[in-house]
Amino acid sequence: MRRWRSQTNRKPLRSRSRARPLAIGGAICGICLTLLGFSANIIGIQQQLCTVPFGQPVVSDVCGAMKVGDRPSSEERRAWETIDFHDCDAMRDHVRRFPDGALRDQATAFIASKRMERSAAPVVSDRRATGYVRQGERGLASVASARADALARARQDAGLLGCVPIGDETVVNITISPTAFRCIVRNDGHTCGLDYAATCTMKAWPLIERCGPP
Repeated sequence: MRRWRSQTNRKPLRSRSRARPLAIGGAICGICLTLLGFSANIIGIQQQLCTVPFGQPVVSDVCGAMKVGDRPSSEERRAWETIDFHDCDAMRDHVRRFPDGALRDQATAFIASKRMERSAAPVVSDRRATGYVRQGERGLASVASARADALARARQDAGLLGCVPIGDETVVNITISPTAFRCIVRNDGHTCGLDYAATCTMKAWPLIERCGPP
């Protein structure tokens, strides 16, 4: 009877001793799975922590300084806030200044979207030309009238020669500066030829590079 009791008392001990390693192994596996899941999602967790809605932009700047959470440094963030996204040169300069910056890929994508567009504001410029007109076909009553006639003909001459629009240019104004009048008196009156310098004021809408969103 005693032998039977001792044998029955040993069975629970062996059962508990077998369960203990299984429990420990399960706990270790659980911890490993938890750590594996955390490491797989660590980028997402960092981004969430670095973009919390309070304490900004200090929190984001700290993350940028530590190079976590894919956040820009304080210097890069301030540069990005003042940049014109449509300015391709400004985008290229940002990539040069921050070759390893968090916003480099976005700047590169804006550069890749480059397109050519007409400038919204016209560009006004001056062009210089020189020319000469001969004496007029008919005489006029005075030298002053003959000179005025020569100036008018010089303006027309410049519009046909030195001040011809190029591309999408339009002529805004032509200013004639006399170099030398060559006046004579004929039977029908006064007439003048003129050496002149012309200032051609032109207006154009040039093609410019545009980057970033439309």
